[in-house]
Parts: sequence; C-alpha cells; structure tokens
Amino acid sequence: MRANDVARFILAREEVRQLKEAGHVKPWTDDKILQRYRFCNVRREDDIVTRWIAKNWREPNADNPHNWFAMAVARWINWPDTLAAIGYPIPFRPTAVINAMRKRKNAGEKLWTGAYMIGTQGNAKDKILFIVEDVLAPMYQRRAYLKPNEFDTLESFNKRLQECYAMKGGFMGGQIIADIKYTDKHLLTAHVFQSVAAPVRGAG
Repeated sequence: MRANDVARFILAREEVRQLKEAGHVKPWTDDKILQRYRFCNVRREDDIVTRWIAKNWREPNADNPHNWFAMAVARWINWPDTLAAIGYPIPFRPTAVINAMRKRKNAGEKLWTGAYMIGTQGNAKDKILFIVEDVLAPMYQRRAYLKPNEFDTLESFNKRLQECYAMKGGFMGGQIIADIKYTDKHLLTAHVFQSVAAPVRGAG
C-alpha cells in the first residue's frame, strides 16, 4: 500500500467517526470497504472502551501512583459493564473482583471484549481465576517495584511490565502505557511521552 493510500484511508476513517458521532445516518462514506467492515479508530482515545476507562477510572484517579495497575485491570478485561461492576480496583481485592465477575457470568452477561484474544496461556483453569489470581494479583503485589518512576521512559516501564506473568511480548504492556502516559506525572514529559514503547494499536 502506498503512502497516499494510507493517508486517504486515515482521512476517510476519521470522517466516518465524525459523521457518526454528529448523528448522521448511514452510510457515512462512499467507500465500500469502510461500509462493509469494521476498523479501529484513527486515534485510540476515540475508541468507546478507552473513553469509558478515561472518564471513569483514568482521569478521576490521575494522582494515584498505582493508577497504572487499574489500567492493567481495565485492559485485561476491557469491557465497560464488567469494569463498572468491579469498581475502581485499587486497593485490589481479588475475591471481590472474582465474585463480581462470576455474578455477571452466572446472569449470562458479557464479561470480556472481543477485541483482544486473551486466553489462559494453555492452562486448564477458569479464565476469571487465571486473569485475577495468576496475572493481576501477582502484579499488584509487585506494585511498588513496577510503578512508573522519575527515571523511566515508556520503553523501560514496559520492560518491567514484561517481567510479569503473561505480559511477555509487550502488547498488553503497550496497552497499559497507551492509557497511563496521559496522566502519570513521570510519563507525561515530552521526551518520555514520545519514547519508544510496544505497539499499542488495537480496538478498545
């Protein structure tokens, strides 16, 4: 794909978002591909789930030094209704989180996003227990070591996150960073904000 084609796609996709949010009716574009298929927003901050996380968890708790962990919880689940049922997860209470998620599951309600392919890493374990007990709880226990500090770049913070179980590869770390870099005092400076991190593109 040529650069001009990419630029045209970006502009066309953004126009679809603007027209949709302005209340216009379909079709929002003459492009048959954009009419037929779903694509991520050009800016991640415009995604529905990201907007919910920013409004309800990220911005109201911007001064919490462990707000990054709340973003980890948010992205491992990535579904606003489930996150609302859990409530802001600091301090982290695994049993309460498990109970809230099981209540939704037993009621036949949706628990997870369909945007990320999150499994149990080959473990024959209930997904709720795997994510809460095996992934998030150990991360919270290491929060003092993992949290962003004044010497961090986005890359160095992501490398620490990748030390945690099921965080290898950098994708989930990149998702957490894409959220927290807008509010964390150590990651907001210009040279840090633009430093290299893992790819963060993805619906949500």
